[in-house]
This record gives sequence, structure tokens and C-alpha cells, in this order.
Amino acid sequence: MADGETPYIVEDRRMLSRVKGGGIKITHTIEPGERTSGCLTCCYAPDGCPMLACLPCVDLPEYIVNAMKASRYIYVRENSLEWNNPWMQPAKGRCCGHSCCHRVVMDDITVMHFDDVHFDDVRNDTRPCNESLTFCCGGNVSLLP
Repeated sequence: MADGETPYIVEDRRMLSRVKGGGIKITHTIEPGERTSGCLTCCYAPDGCPMLACLPCVDLPEYIVNAMKASRYIYVRENSLEWNNPWMQPAKGRCCGHSCCHRVVMDDITVMHFDDVHFDDVRNDTRPCNESLTFCCGGNVSLLP
């Protein structure tokens, strides 16, 4: 902004202020829901064989569970919501560029500004019978928006 110019402001509309570019602060940090294992789960899949997690009694490998938990967050900023709901994918390897035995955790960051037209459409899309399905099959206790 050049000297002497006034910032563009619309009185009745929440919007990002361009006056102080580095001035957007995190106002709240919310703890995301905990991922739980199902009641049938008795062990983690071995690190070298994560595909065993498709069995009802086997959870994802422990290194994946820990990495996903460490990556998950929810921030409330002055003008937006930001959350990370990480997922996993095959690691780089020799089989068509993918590893058959190892997985990596990828971040899936979403930022939704308060003046976004879709912000009013955010709702709780928790699956039906969530508590029962989580108890039996595992998963996230609460889903992110």
C-alpha cells in the first residue's frame, strides 16, 4: 500500500485486512477427536506389512497411527478455520514407483475463511450409529468439518 492511501474496507462485511499482512493470529487451538481402535482389534499390523490392517482384528501399523496423531490439528484464526486431517499413501518404492510394504502419512490441510460462501454449509456429517461403529470397527470419534 502506497503512503497516504486508505485501506479498502466494506463496513458490513467480514474480510481479510490487507493493512497488516502478518497480523492474522491464531485465536484458539482445538484438540481434534481421538482415533480409536475397534473392540475386535488386538494388535498393530507389522511395519513391513501394513495391508494386514484390512483385517478386523488388526490396526494400522503403530508408526502410522502415531504420525497421523502428531499431524492432526484445528486452528481458529481471526478470519478462518484451518484443520489437518492426514491420510496415508504408499511410500516411494520400486514397484511402479510405489512401495508394497511401507506407507507414509500425507497432510490434508483445509482452510475455510469466514467470508466463504460455503462456510454456512459446514455441518456435522457424523455417520449414523457412529458410537456403535466406532466401538466395533474403530475410527475417529469425531469427524472434522
